[in-house]
Amino acid sequence: MDHIAYQSFNPLQNVKGFILTRPPVLVFLICLITFAVTALSLAYFVRTSELRDPNVELDWNILLEKFANLNFCLERNKTHEKPSTAFELILKKEKNEHEMSLTTISDELSANNSISVAISLKFGSEVKNINSNVTTVNGVVPGPFLGFKGVFANNEYHVSFDLPHCETEECKTSFKTVCITFYGLPQLPNTDKMKKCSAHELLLTNSTSFSVQKYPESKEPIWICRGNIFRVVYTSNPNWTVVISEHDKTLINFHLMYTSYFLLLMVMTLLCFAVIRGRPKNKTFVQEKISFDS
Repeated sequence: MDHIAYQSFNPLQNVKGFILTRPPVLVFLICLITFAVTALSLAYFVRTSELRDPNVELDWNILLEKFANLNFCLERNKTHEKPSTAFELILKKEKNEHEMSLTTISDELSANNSISVAISLKFGSEVKNINSNVTTVNGVVPGPFLGFKGVFANNEYHVSFDLPHCETEECKTSFKTVCITFYGLPQLPNTDKMKKCSAHELLLTNSTSFSVQKYPESKEPIWICRGNIFRVVYTSNPNWTVVISEHDKTLINFHLMYTSYFLLLMVMTLLCFAVIRGRPKNKTFVQEKISFDS
């Protein structure tokens, strides 16, 4: 005779039965909880942090980081008392505009324009081997070396900057404000936040030419430097980075919060199912012992 044993409602037993009898659903539940917590964490991070705008491919920080990732070769016996023709144009333009404020800059930078900015750089110890008479270096840098893509990557950009000379070890290892002139750069974001410097003061000094190579590896042919090689160190300035607007941050935060709430709702639904009907309704059959007389 079969006896059916009915189980009373027991939440803990139901949850235990749910865990033991439905491992795939348990894994799915853990994944939902993980995704929900991740979405909430990202929403908080987006709301409280300044995030770089991914739509901006190149800004001043990226350009200067690329600039600092170059090997500079100062060629021997190429010291000039006067700047090259391209930089003479810059000098003439700077003299004509000398009465204008250095904090004013054109909204559009074409191939015939230049911009001189004051950047904090640290030079390597190799600078001590350079002739102290050389106070300015100038040369041409390919567009891809500065991080340009598309049409601007096909151009070469004239660059000039002053070369500090230090005698003490402390001076050699510290950051120095250097006036860098970029000739023919396209418009970059946050240019109005850059500290300007006077290019005509920079170009009136002795200068020498440089060539560049990517560091640490270059896909270019073997690079032979007949002169002194040096590098510079640049530290990013957060004020020059283009960040996501408050409107975009609010929109991203809203979508992440909405996603996390939906995932938490699914988690609560599965937990309620586990508490109420988590244990399968198996019938227990009690078999009577039948003894056979021998």
